[in-house]
Amino acid sequence: MQKENLNFLGPRGENSSWARKLWIDIFDQWVIWRKSRFPDNGYDLGRLSSSQKDEDETFALIHNSLTDLQELLKTEVPTFSPSYMGHMKSDISLPALFGHISTILHNPNNSSYEVAKAGNKIEKMAINKLLEMIGYDVESGRGHVTSGGTIANFEAFWRARYRVDHWMSQGLFLKANGHISKESSLFELSHQGWESFEKNQRLYKINEDQMKSYSLVIQGPWNLNQNLSKKGVGEIQSGPVILVPANKHYSWVKAVSVFGLGDHAFWPVNLDPLGRMCVDDLRLKIEAAKVKDRPILMVVSVVGSTELGSVDSVDEIQNLLDTYKNNYGIHIWHHIDAAFGGYFCCIDKNCNTEILSKLTLNSLKAIKRSDSVTIDPHKLGFVPYSCGAILLPNNTNYRVSSFAAPYLNENNDSLLPGWSTTLEGSRSAAGAAATLISASTMALNSAGHGRTLENSIKTKNILRQYLEKEVPNIKIIEPMDTNILTFTLPQMGERLSLVNERCMRLYKEFQNSPDFAVSKTELGLQNYYGLIRRSLALKNIIFDADHLFLLRMVLMNPFSIEKESQKNYLQGIVRFIKAFAENKEAENIINAHKSPINFS
Repeated sequence: MQKENLNFLGPRGENSSWARKLWIDIFDQWVIWRKSRFPDNGYDLGRLSSSQKDEDETFALIHNSLTDLQELLKTEVPTFSPSYMGHMKSDISLPALFGHISTILHNPNNSSYEVAKAGNKIEKMAINKLLEMIGYDVESGRGHVTSGGTIANFEAFWRARYRVDHWMSQGLFLKANGHISKESSLFELSHQGWESFEKNQRLYKINEDQMKSYSLVIQGPWNLNQNLSKKGVGEIQSGPVILVPANKHYSWVKAVSVFGLGDHAFWPVNLDPLGRMCVDDLRLKIEAAKVKDRPILMVVSVVGSTELGSVDSVDEIQNLLDTYKNNYGIHIWHHIDAAFGGYFCCIDKNCNTEILSKLTLNSLKAIKRSDSVTIDPHKLGFVPYSCGAILLPNNTNYRVSSFAAPYLNENNDSLLPGWSTTLEGSRSAAGAAATLISASTMALNSAGHGRTLENSIKTKNILRQYLEKEVPNIKIIEPMDTNILTFTLPQMGERLSLVNERCMRLYKEFQNSPDFAVSKTELGLQNYYGLIRRSLALKNIIFDADHLFLLRMVLMNPFSIEKESQKNYLQGIVRFIKAFAENKEAENIINAHKSPINFS
């Protein structure tokens, strides 16, 4: 077994002997702590009124309930298996599992330092590990753990809105009070930067209370326009927008709705022929927002898209935004949605381009130049669900609107997140502990965690070689920036609807198979036109459908690349696909396992 795989239990529990010892030790330490913390607490067992019968009945009730639960859990999808190549989910690491369990036993609530003295410190230590991994400065960087990537994206949205609203509120105040022309551009005022903002605060002796009447967040659009009308300032016709690549995660559509901006605030940026955000179209969208005088709340780049695992050109996007800042004084928030791909920062940035392309490596290097980052330890961090994180480079970016909760004491340590700086109220420290112990033992570098991820990309490359050699008419969609492989089975000159129908039938064969599990995705022609045309150009496909149906495999499981496993798992799934492509009967498909695993 490869050394890095000792961090996992193994498909058949190969590492269970020493893992069991740690499991028992965790429970024993928990009991010892309770006994030693308050030795005079509790009952004298010799004087308890409960009988042996009561104890036996209670034990039996709990045991029977747990037995029923275990039976139910046996029907769960066995995503621990190397045969599972479906979604962004695989086995969890033992260090993460034990960190999670150890903390759950103490049940800290990180919403308040009063009930999470250790929990808050654990969270800060975990965040520091992630900050260092992506390239933010650990001393100045901030962040906290969330329940997942969607909430982490919302956290970034909240902070970007806070910044734009402050700059816009001041600009409207200056216009309303005659300090600047009433024809001044709202767009430019809303992107003025903190240096200009602080200068104006001092010059015109403005305080926060004076700006509240001009805050879109505080007043809402109706009251704000009434206040502006009273001052003879033109009403705001439209609010801020966000610029997100057309392969956007669903959380961004949710964000504009939840934060009340409306669907018209969501501006998708076109994708280039490689399925990444088109930087030229981003420039056009920024100029369009400028012309329409609509502030840009944020620009979002994706590192590891849900469909293809693709990585946007983060460095080129940041270069464009830096040009606006340095040449025109226009500061635009750049958020990196690296929920899936952020952990690839562990891989050596000078690695062979067969592992990661030059574009992907440059993008990973540029993440540290951004304003905020979302990352999900419960994906490629191999941490138990649910655990996401929002990361920011400094305390200025971390600032949000203030709230009052008289029943909670705010922690005065600015380095620790508190209830007033998180969208979620009660927050477990278990995810933070899992992330911390995993990062401390597996190491978030090329010699540790990075090696596991590098192997996953090698697995993808091996699978690609097998598929292209053995399966007729297969078309693997490129580029493959990370460890996700998608494909279709087109034949020369046929209609796209037939191509999709064939792949749907194959997907159903997988659903009925006890041996393997894959996922599916669809690329809409409207958003992925260039990529689809380029991918199917040699097949002369007739486009009579509005999407391309793809089978999708996420190669995350560390045991897929064990030398003795390649034949069992990779070649087995290739045989399955080949048998379908050659129109063989399902009964003749060669099973890869002696004991089939039921994924249905």
